Amino acid sequence: MLRWALKPLDNLMLASASLIGTAMVTPRILLNLSSMPAQQALSKMEVWRACAAAPLGTYAFLGLVHAAAPYTASVQPILTRMDEVEAEGYIVEQPWLRNPFNSVHAVALTNLGEYVSGIIVTSVMEQRTLQHPDLAWRGIVTALGTTYHKKARGKIRAVATPAPLPTTVGLHDYTVCICPGTCLHVFPLLQNRLQIGSSLPRTDQVESLLYNSANELVATTTAQWTINVSEKRLKKQ
Repeated sequence: MLRWALKPLDNLMLASASLIGTAMVTPRILLNLSSMPAQQALSKMEVWRACAAAPLGTYAFLGLVHAAAPYTASVQPILTRMDEVEAEGYIVEQPWLRNPFNSVHAVALTNLGEYVSGIIVTSVMEQRTLQHPDLAWRGIVTALGTTYHKKARGKIRAVATPAPLPTTVGLHDYTVCICPGTCLHVFPLLQNRLQIGSSLPRTDQVESLLYNSANELVATTTAQWTINVSEKRLKKQ
C-alpha cells in the first residue's frame, strides 16, 4: 500500500522533469525553426533530436507523448534513441504496472512494444513525406498482438528495427514484430499488398533476437500497419 501511495509523487517528479526538460529543449527547437522549414523543424524526428541533445530532454519528449497519446504514456515509456533505422525505449517495473503474479503486466509490455515500433514508423513516414517531392506516406495500426514467453521484471527495454517502408503507390501491409524484454528487439515483416507493375506480393523479413538480463526471451509484440503511399496533390497557385 505504501508503494502505491508513492504513485502521485512519482507522477509529480516526472512532470517536474518534463517541464525542466521542455525549458531546455525549447531554444533548440526555436533555432531549428530559424534554419529549416517549420514542418521539418516540428517533425517528430527533429523534435526528438532536439530533445535528445538537451538535459532532461527525454522527459520533455515523454511530456509530448502524454499530450498526444495519454494511454501510451500511462506506462511512462522513456525513449532513449531514435533515428531512421532504429528506435529504443524502456519502462521500469512499478507496483501499478504489475499483474497478480508479481511481474510486469502483459498489456504494459504490449504498450511498450507498440510505442517503440509506432514512434519510428510514424516518424519515418513523416520524414519520407517531407523529403519526397511527389509522394506522401500515411499509415494506421490494423492489428496488434503479443506472445509472452517469461515473466518480465525490472527495467524492460525495447528496440525496434523496422524493414524499409514501401515506396510504390497504393495500399501496403506492413508488419513490425517487437519482443519486449529487458533487451527487446524486433524482427519486422514487410508485405506489399498492392504493387504497381507486379501482381505478386513482395516480402522482406529482418530478424532480431530479444533477451532479458538473464539472456531469456520475454515476449514478442507484433504490430501490423496498413500504409498508404499516395501522390501529393499540388496546391493551385
